[in-house]
Amino acid sequence: MSSTLGGSQAVDANPEDPRPLAERPCPLCGHAMGEHRIDHSTPNSMLECPTTDRLPERAIDTPLNELGMPIDR
Repeated sequence: MSSTLGGSQAVDANPEDPRPLAERPCPLCGHAMGEHRIDHSTPNSMLECPTTDRLPERAIDTPLNELGMPIDR
């Protein structure tokens, strides 16, 4: 029997980018993802950016679902 519990795996949302995941920029602050810390001390993991600076929000030109996420077409 295999367990479904354990650490989460990193998912490559942009597989065509040849850089390692740790070198890619954070979508929130722009720093390399390797500079970040993930807090797993609570049921909801939290990404901790190394800075309080944030990138400007991107314009969303697609409809949103009931959770406010873009709908893939």
